[in-house]
Amino acid sequence: VDGNWYSKKKKAQPVSDPKGPKFGNTKVVRGGYFASGATQLRASARGFVGPKISSGSIGFRCCHDFK
Repeated sequence: VDGNWYSKKKKAQPVSDPKGPKFGNTKVVRGGYFASGATQLRASARGFVGPKISSGSIGFRCCHDFK
């Protein structure tokens, strides 16, 4: 779960660091997990869940650039 609150309202904001609402009922989730379809595996994919929801499909990924 992302640290941002979810809102259906879209505001004109900078693309690099958009700010969400200061409070709400749901939190943003980004990307997918191993069983997601191709469209949900993108880092730009967004969804929302309740702030106290836990699931095996919600978490974070560690990544490393290999040279």
